[in-house]
Amino acid sequence: MTLNQLYYFRVIASLSNFRKAAEVLCVSQPTLSVSMSSLEEELGIKLFERVGRHVELTKYGLMFQKQIETILSLLDKSTTQMKRMASVSGGHVDLGYISPVTRWLPRIVRMFLNEKDNADITFNFGEGTTNAVMDGLASGKYDIVFHPLPITDSDIISIPALQQELVGIVPLGHPLAEKDEIDLIELSPYPLVAYMQASGLKKRIDEYIGSVGWEPDVVCEASDEDGIAALVGSNFGVSFVAKVDTLDFFDIKQLHIKNPSCSRTIYMAYLKNQYKTPATLRFIKFMRDIIPTIASI
Repeated sequence: MTLNQLYYFRVIASLSNFRKAAEVLCVSQPTLSVSMSSLEEELGIKLFERVGRHVELTKYGLMFQKQIETILSLLDKSTTQMKRMASVSGGHVDLGYISPVTRWLPRIVRMFLNEKDNADITFNFGEGTTNAVMDGLASGKYDIVFHPLPITDSDIISIPALQQELVGIVPLGHPLAEKDEIDLIELSPYPLVAYMQASGLKKRIDEYIGSVGWEPDVVCEASDEDGIAALVGSNFGVSFVAKVDTLDFFDIKQLHIKNPSCSRTIYMAYLKNQYKTPATLRFIKFMRDIIPTIASI
């Protein structure tokens, strides 16, 4: 049984006429007849009965028509979707990213979609931990990811995309809360609420802490900025975290670190040798073009 036979059967069944079906399919009538005879022989059952100059489906032909129509409709839908994915003006891009990029990335994507010929491209956004987005890139779940770690894997292209400020946070009413900016070492006398080991930012934070000779007294850990801010706001200690919008919703004071200047790099990454749709390639080019103009977050 071939796919052509199924399509031939579909057209013959809809027109009830071999000659008309042959014209629509641009094949000879004998070709259709031979193809349907072969199909009936393979199935071991009669699909058509001749009624004058027309043909009608047998009871079994009607059953077969219903079943293959579902299959062919799904195939047609999948084919259309794949063609749209590969089209120059349409297509789809799956993005993975860490939570600090949440405020910035949708605005960048909207800028891209507002450009000529990009309006029909669709995006899927997947937020997760550093490990989760990198695993998603490796498995093919994501076409492009935004992550915080330098990559040495030669199969991955990783490009610095933007800088994110790191800030000190203290509870409201804390002695340092009267200030707007501090030296990092000024946090050292107080218990530290730290990132968990699995956090992609922990290594960077520890490097800054070590660079000023701070030997932190870690009282508890959390996986992200919201968890850390909740603990700091409840007077469990102070912390040193990525500046994200949600910090504004906690009972804390954010402190700019003036010495040393503290930030971390967010990278855009994609697999070097993985097939990329035109939409994905277009977004990568767009990002490469605008990265020099992107302000820090």
